[in-house]
Amino acid sequence: MIRALERDDLPAVVALYERVVRSGSSQEGLERLFHAMLFEDPWQDPELPSLVSYEDDVLAGFFTRSTRRVLLDQRRLRIACGIHFVVAPEARGRAGGMLLCARMLGGPQDATFTDGANDATERLWGALKGRRLALESLEWTRVLKPAAYWADRLAERGASSRLPFGAARRVAVPFDAAMRGVRRRGADGEPATSDEPLTPAAMLAHGEELMGWARLRPDYDLPFLEWLFAQLAAVRGFGDFTARLVRRDGAPIGWHASFVRAGSLAEAIQVVARPADLPAVFDALVAHVEAQGAVALRGRLDPPLVEAVTQERSILRSGYPVLLRTQDPDVLGAALAGEMLFARLDANAWIDTRRW
Repeated sequence: MIRALERDDLPAVVALYERVVRSGSSQEGLERLFHAMLFEDPWQDPELPSLVSYEDDVLAGFFTRSTRRVLLDQRRLRIACGIHFVVAPEARGRAGGMLLCARMLGGPQDATFTDGANDATERLWGALKGRRLALESLEWTRVLKPAAYWADRLAERGASSRLPFGAARRVAVPFDAAMRGVRRRGADGEPATSDEPLTPAAMLAHGEELMGWARLRPDYDLPFLEWLFAQLAAVRGFGDFTARLVRRDGAPIGWHASFVRAGSLAEAIQVVARPADLPAVFDALVAHVEAQGAVALRGRLDPPLVEAVTQERSILRSGYPVLLRTQDPDVLGAALAGEMLFARLDANAWIDTRRW
């Protein structure tokens, strides 16, 4: 039986989630997180609920989602964004998972989107006429402190058991400082921009001006942005949430949002500007995370960012599949033409079950 997920389902849902995913979080903490995501979101929509599947009164799987409001050529639409799709190990190989996915993708939403899929989910979406967005399924990395970055990457791959990477990191500090000095001495001068903290009210006030070029873009309102910023500030696993409004000669030209942890990898989750100003706003993002001590900056290759990213000799690699299913040709056309502004901040890739 497949039906809407209700509050009373949360204990069974989070127990199954932890049994499959093994996040290490407490049952109580996961229940608080799932409740916040599914029942406290100001945009949660009773017509687009999350779903559970029961077999013989035992939870066999669930598909959680959020609703995001967007504008497409001034038409107000709803995008269902997948959060978690989990099927109990003993229920795999049966039709339940496919039926659950089909029910989710076949709802009344105008499009369904996920930016954290795995290979199995991608195969299910493909069978249901969903498709991978090629550019958005790539990740870029801008290395800021090369020696520290590569020492950490090698250590993550287990090489620390064979080589003295503690010493390598100590050597990396003066090496990267010297390289940073070389880059600065060779620069043409600091960009004529300044930045300040980005608030939900400022984001709403400047949104139409800075996002209006995109055919498909978020349709923000203040209650949603205030809730979203509070959730982002509570995230712990990716670093500290930071958002900055960028100005040139006093006028706003864009904003950027990221997670930053000193000595580690920063995660870009949104960069917004008119196309002509995107390189300057991207540069401001890079300068900000570098000043906060990040060794590198990583993000999803959203089409508007291609030029800014490729100008800076970034590393490109495959990321998690970004999937879209829609029967609206205008939605699909905007996505494939690079006219969609729908970043990681707008979907659910930032949700961190470790924060509790």
